[in-house]
Amino acid sequence: LIYPPNQLLLMETPRPDGSLGLLYLAGALEQAGYETDVLDASVGTKDDNLEDTFNHQVRQANGLIRIGMSPERIKEFITKGAYDIIGINSNFTSQTSMAFDVAQIAKSVNPKMLVIVGGVNARSLSERFLDNKNIDIVCLSEGEKIIIRLVEEWKKDSGWENVSGIKYKKDGQHVTNPTARDDIYLNLDELPFPAWHKLNFDYYDKIAFSRGGGLNPKEARYASLMTSRGCLFKCHYCHISLEKEGSLNTGQIGSIRFKSVERVLEEVKRLRELKVKKLYFEDDCLLAKNDRIKIIFESVIDMGLE
Repeated sequence: LIYPPNQLLLMETPRPDGSLGLLYLAGALEQAGYETDVLDASVGTKDDNLEDTFNHQVRQANGLIRIGMSPERIKEFITKGAYDIIGINSNFTSQTSMAFDVAQIAKSVNPKMLVIVGGVNARSLSERFLDNKNIDIVCLSEGEKIIIRLVEEWKKDSGWENVSGIKYKKDGQHVTNPTARDDIYLNLDELPFPAWHKLNFDYYDKIAFSRGGGLNPKEARYASLMTSRGCLFKCHYCHISLEKEGSLNTGQIGSIRFKSVERVLEEVKRLRELKVKKLYFEDDCLLAKNDRIKIIFESVIDMGLE
């Protein structure tokens, strides 16, 4: 599972990725018994040097700055791993070509490798992604259950007709299998725990930038978590509103769902065991239930975190 390198304007502040999407997929795959690696290509592995990855800025022909592992190093990593399946995260439109680059590298290692792409940007631009010869499948919804079904069907080599929540290529045509109700966790307490332990925290500590802003590296290790999914509101500019209607074949993933306070605090406990001290809440509608989030915040403080 790969977060591609970053691609930024010169004025933008580079940050590592480590967002939750791939961590949930890794947790689901491991729970189902599948061996899984997670690579944040913006920083690389423990065998890489930040001077060669995150701190190595390359000006591209499009004027944007590329930050992360070189194509050659990503190819070396994929080759060494001898992977059967590559999953690529694509949440932001500005990173589209970076996802394409990773897909191309994967297929150059093994043309038979299955390449799956997911995330808001991938499903919003699903036609463009599938027009890329190096991408086989686009996930249209939350992927924890879908990724397991994809792996199971891949093992059978029986095609993708029985997997809902995806768009794929068949005989040169794009085929859409809309998301089914049971593709989505309605009870978020049943979600597999994110595989935070697969992140390169030692390098994140050195960079000292969270998804929410800068940190003093001597202060604390940070990590992201979510206490809910979806949103109460329906704003015209937001993809979540469309996902409430299922008009993107995503199912009702825009509808708000909550984890119990007990589940959230269990996640915080696991992050504490990874020496995390500061939390960045990724919820789209964090204050939907003020009394609930107050309990969570107070409990987090009582556990010694910020």
